[in-house]
Amino acid sequence: LALLSAFVFFVLWLAYLTRIAELPVQCLDDGVEVECHYLFAHRNESQLLFRNTIWMVIVTVATVGYGDLVPQTFFGRVFMGAVILIGNVWTSLLLGVVVHKMQLAPSERQMVQLVEHKQWRRALEVAAAVWIQRWWHLRQQLQAKQHPSQQPVA
Repeated sequence: LALLSAFVFFVLWLAYLTRIAELPVQCLDDGVEVECHYLFAHRNESQLLFRNTIWMVIVTVATVGYGDLVPQTFFGRVFMGAVILIGNVWTSLLLGVVVHKMQLAPSERQMVQLVEHKQWRRALEVAAAVWIQRWWHLRQQLQAKQHPSQQPVA
């Protein structure tokens, strides 16, 4: 539960920082505020919604990358690159914890080994019995060929 809440906080925090990275900047020209235009980018105002930045962070951290929302600014793209790296580290830590929790305790591992050993032993006994039966039938057939007069009457 703590890991899940930390992940939710992580996503919300990164989404907020992404939104800040994508907000328009205030440009001043000799102390006079002028509108800044982004080179090679058009502003999509719906992308600045917080729910959309949350979606963009989740898709990026999951390394899915649908492409429906992409950073428009240079700083946003650099930040998303950092989000990819952070997301990979976070995912590997999360998987490490899950794998560790799924491992058997020493007593459980011993029980599994005991059951496997008994199954192996039983399979070995059955295989040995089959070979003994085959050997016995082969021996009976060879004796019958060598001494045809001693065959039991059916």
